[in-house]
Amino acid sequence: MRKITVRFDKVIANQEVDFQARWGEVHGLVGENGAGKTTLMRVLYGMYTHHEGEMYIDGVKTRFTSPKDAIAKGIGMVHQHFSLVPSMTVAENVVIGKPPYKKGLIDLARSQEIVQELSETYGLKINPRARVSDLTVGLQQRVEILKALYLGAEILIMDEPTAVLTPQEILQLMDTLMNLKKKGKCIILITHKLAEVKLVTDRITVMRAGVVTAKVDTKDTDEKKIAMMMVGREVILEVNKDEFNPGDVILDAENISCCDKMGLPAVKNVSLKVHRGEVVGIAGVQGNGQSELADAISGLLPLMSGEIRVNGTRIAGKNLPLQCREAGMGHVHDDRIHVGSAGDMSIRDNFLAAVYRRPELKKGLFLDYRKADQVVEESVEKFSVKIGKIADDISSLSGGNMQKLIIAREMYLKPRLLIASQPTRGVDIGATEFIYQQIVKHRDAGNGVLLISNELSEILALSDRILVIYKGELIGELSRGEATEEKIGMLMAGIRLAEDKEGRQ
Repeated sequence: MRKITVRFDKVIANQEVDFQARWGEVHGLVGENGAGKTTLMRVLYGMYTHHEGEMYIDGVKTRFTSPKDAIAKGIGMVHQHFSLVPSMTVAENVVIGKPPYKKGLIDLARSQEIVQELSETYGLKINPRARVSDLTVGLQQRVEILKALYLGAEILIMDEPTAVLTPQEILQLMDTLMNLKKKGKCIILITHKLAEVKLVTDRITVMRAGVVTAKVDTKDTDEKKIAMMMVGREVILEVNKDEFNPGDVILDAENISCCDKMGLPAVKNVSLKVHRGEVVGIAGVQGNGQSELADAISGLLPLMSGEIRVNGTRIAGKNLPLQCREAGMGHVHDDRIHVGSAGDMSIRDNFLAAVYRRPELKKGLFLDYRKADQVVEESVEKFSVKIGKIADDISSLSGGNMQKLIIAREMYLKPRLLIASQPTRGVDIGATEFIYQQIVKHRDAGNGVLLISNELSEILALSDRILVIYKGELIGELSRGEATEEKIGMLMAGIRLAEDKEGRQ
């Protein structure tokens, strides 16, 4: 790719970008959210056609007018948010773009055979007959990869592939990428997780603000240097907190149980407390009830049993999310796309949806739009959210900027209790540093934080106490001083520590 330039109105997303990748390598494309990585790859995949510059594949000049053209040239792309049909089987999803026919009908038996053959060839074990809605996120991603391979992908673009995966699934994906590399495929890995970049890539291209700032061989650099190239300054993820001095209980959840959206038990007799001035971290492998626990505490899922008090107020009856808000709770949801925001609404309206009841935003019985716009603009600036205009759709934002906007909205309410569920999922290292600072600042101001994260490094960096959830139950508690990755990892696997067996929590 030579001198690629992409403009959206007055915004230059890519400016004269040069990018090269080789057969039989994993090439890391890294940079902060909004740096232009995904835009560049969407040009390669034929999604963006209004660009300047030239593209060459195997030395042949090429220009695509649609993804169909790119697929025909052997390019596949696995997007951050999957495009699968949940009600269909794995085999049906894989062949949906080019199904085999028999007597004028789709040949389901042959479809299953094709998927079985692909899965064995590339080491991507999966049941072709399984319904996609029953699969874990990691297996759904495997379906997307098989889909691209079935359509003949020789160049495979992976856009933030580990953003929604558990630690175990991440390791499995890394193995998959190495296997594809051994078979001569060209893998382009868009990511901001530096440990993964070091683990699996051969070369790295770094982007910042739409331009390439560095090209390096992975063996010749380290995570600290990559971070500096991405952000333009030293990045510090070590957290400096005031001395741990917990105050009164702000959240008291006692023997709570709830079901997931399928009606299956997800949280079982969980009791926990969060005090003012502390961060309580909940660690666990994704799918062990932590998302449902956060939703139950914030009123998004009904309790089957138990009781929740926020700042001394019992949360019960109707309109539970509003009760939680009025009791002083803020909630950064782990699904920012479908729950934390409304994609067809503007940045302004997404912000105001949670805060419009604030008295300072009212003019009589109505919303003071001038004041509201001022508040949104000030919050966007304070939290360094990169936007065009507040009237733009929130879907125009990168993942990290959308997350920062959601955190800005929740922090505007000055919550006495903040539920932060996967607060840095899919967020670049610069935004992660900023989010860490905001969580610690909120804790140091005497508020309580319940932090739920799949990232052990995040749990260890931010938490004062650590609880571990396994199959919907809390099976261990560790102070920050006694917590190690090894101990937490054992608990996450359902192995109780010796002191727990002796009755010590």
